[in-house]
Amino acid sequence: MNKELLGKYFSRTCTPAEAKQVMMWFKTKEGQSFLEGSLEKDLVTLMSGAELPNPPNHEPNFEKMFPAAYVQTPAPLISKAINLHFASLSRDVMLSYYRVAAAALILITTSLISYYLYENSQQTPDIMAEMIYVTGDADQKKVTLGDGSVIHMNHQSQIQISSDLNLTNIEIQLQGEAYFQVTHNPDRIFRVVASSGVVEVLGTEFNVRSTAQGELHVAVTDGSVSFSNTSRSNEQEAVILGKGQNAAISGETGELVVENFGVENYLAWRTGRLAFDDLPLETICLQLNRLYAVICSFENQELKHLRLTANFSKESLENTLSVIAQSLRIGFESDGETVRWAVLAHHKRP
Repeated sequence: MNKELLGKYFSRTCTPAEAKQVMMWFKTKEGQSFLEGSLEKDLVTLMSGAELPNPPNHEPNFEKMFPAAYVQTPAPLISKAINLHFASLSRDVMLSYYRVAAAALILITTSLISYYLYENSQQTPDIMAEMIYVTGDADQKKVTLGDGSVIHMNHQSQIQISSDLNLTNIEIQLQGEAYFQVTHNPDRIFRVVASSGVVEVLGTEFNVRSTAQGELHVAVTDGSVSFSNTSRSNEQEAVILGKGQNAAISGETGELVVENFGVENYLAWRTGRLAFDDLPLETICLQLNRLYAVICSFENQELKHLRLTANFSKESLENTLSVIAQSLRIGFESDGETVRWAVLAHHKRP
């Protein structure tokens, strides 16, 4: 969350659209953690005898703001929570008192400033809130949405989340790679847009990887998704991918290809494992191309049909090639972009 935007929110100088963006963030685990930390800082301020900045100049109508929550939460608790957060109290305020009030405070604080912004104006429910998350070269990130859906981001990735406040229409713009665990909701549109394609889901788990070359890979581990090709200007392909299926769109040709093997290998960045179940080397090379962007060639056609069953740790390309070569008792040469498989010298006929 942008610190400048948060500052505008709490100083009541942001626009309605900006307020909704902050409120969307408050619904995430990261936002809730921020609120709890902010409340604890305010408690320390209050116990020192100082006053909090920007206290409200009138009592807000909480019954109007939170009709359901107001009925379910005892009125004295709400009153105490607001007094604790916005009024200057004496030094004998007890920490246990804060703990009791914190639950109501988190509920109320998420919309308190918005109440001041919208109290005398007409709200616009069609405004979409947006959030952006970015990971660096060596870090990964877990993002939890308000509906319980979880996004696991790989390194060097970015997601831009657009959603209405009711989470009935969610769109994720993806650069890089992420694994999605989407909470089932038949009344909601959940869409992932990345480079040359679009993925739409109801409730499922799947991995999406978008490369700088315009290639897009989708691997489904549970449920099903609709995968559409938008890379061609005059046509659009759409396929339904079920559990255990994966598909890729070529960055060069725009062709969409569906495969029924090796889904778990597209999750190797999370699991740290590669697995091949009685697959011919030619098929394994398809996944090596997707996972490492390398192109395979063969000294002879017989090598293509050698079959491999293996489960091992995914590390560098060199390590993966070495494991495959040792398991099949063949040799290889690689420059990081191409791999040439060959028969070992002592296995060649004289």
